[in-house]
Amino acid sequence: MGEVISIGDSVFTNDGIKVNLPGISGQVKYTNTTPLNYAFMGYLKYLPLECRHEIISIRHDLEGSITIEGEEYDLNGGVGYHEKDSGTQFPAKHLWVQCNNFKNTDVAIMLSIASVPILGIPVRGSICLINIEGKEHRLSTYLGALTRLTDTRIELRQFNKHIAVEILDFGDFHQLVSASNGNMVEPLDETNNAKMRFIFSVNGNVKFDLTSDYVGYERRHL
Repeated sequence: MGEVISIGDSVFTNDGIKVNLPGISGQVKYTNTTPLNYAFMGYLKYLPLECRHEIISIRHDLEGSITIEGEEYDLNGGVGYHEKDSGTQFPAKHLWVQCNNFKNTDVAIMLSIASVPILGIPVRGSICLINIEGKEHRLSTYLGALTRLTDTRIELRQFNKHIAVEILDFGDFHQLVSASNGNMVEPLDETNNAKMRFIFSVNGNVKFDLTSDYVGYERRHL
């Protein structure tokens, strides 16, 4: 089961969740989880940072359901993603993209760009994780990746690997809250129905060219 977090009558574990909140209840189990080969932040996890990010499973199967305001959502046969953040301050400048919902393939992608203070100096870093049929590919600043970023395009190039992400539609944003000085009070806009195209190549050979209408996306001041 690994780490267990209990908040009131709700329980969150590496294997699933049990939720009991006003208007929201249910239980979902995670199976066939896909952990990373090593820590998401690499050696950076040993530095004194305001925020630490980790991916528990980049892709897994779902069993169970969630009921929201009386309407039940059957998640059996669905696909999940599990990450966590810890610390006192969310990056003031960051971008996050996640998708594991593609037709006829089990490709899973997560990409993050953030400007964070390291020993008091703002440093921008990028990490992209790609899982293709159980094989992990990683492009990251700490592995030598270079990043190009515009309002509608993201590119990472790391020696013989290249990922290009085209943002075709930003989708419908909903406001969440994130950490600021140790309190969950900072507004944050996120969508889970952005439309994006992902093109990944190794040694100039395209491994996939996929588009999804169900991409998780958030961006702040970057």
